[in-house]
Amino acid sequence: YQKYVRNQIRYSDLETQLKGVDVTFDFEDQTRLLVDEKAAAHFVNKNIPTFAFELDFIGIDGKLKEGWLFDEKKETEYYLLSWIRAAKTKGFSCDDISQLEVLLVDRLKVVGLLKEFGLDKNRAKEISRNLRMKNQFGPTYKNPNIPFYFYFTEHLTERPINIVIRKSALIRLGALHKFITR
Repeated sequence: YQKYVRNQIRYSDLETQLKGVDVTFDFEDQTRLLVDEKAAAHFVNKNIPTFAFELDFIGIDGKLKEGWLFDEKKETEYYLLSWIRAAKTKGFSCDDISQLEVLLVDRLKVVGLLKEFGLDKNRAKEISRNLRMKNQFGPTYKNPNIPFYFYFTEHLTERPINIVIRKSALIRLGALHKFITR
């Protein structure tokens, strides 16, 4: 962080974390950005060309919960997305990480990108309901002319539905894109 931002503060208390804020910092001419760190931790060393944004999931109480992308209770202003290269793909620690590809992207720009293609919160919820009703797992609503699709994951307990956005589209929206090595 010290190399690219100023006045960085990490939050580990549950209340702030539940608001979607892992860290705050000043970047360029902006002060105290509220940032949610997200990592593609299930895809270490895979060089995937996308990032998944959580639409909804099943909570431990068995009820459908809103994911972090459209949750209006979240204070997140930016996402710091990370793709990881490490010595191990599972059970790795910070010491195992050899490279991070990081992208700082404005949350409103991500939502704006989806809206450009007719996808707002209500339409996304409608699609999610249909996928859950039909148990339609895997990738859906894929179109080469649209930079995102839906993915309903069956093998995870929380059975999330994500909106998966192409990395190239996210990079175009990004405020900072770097490869960080040891």
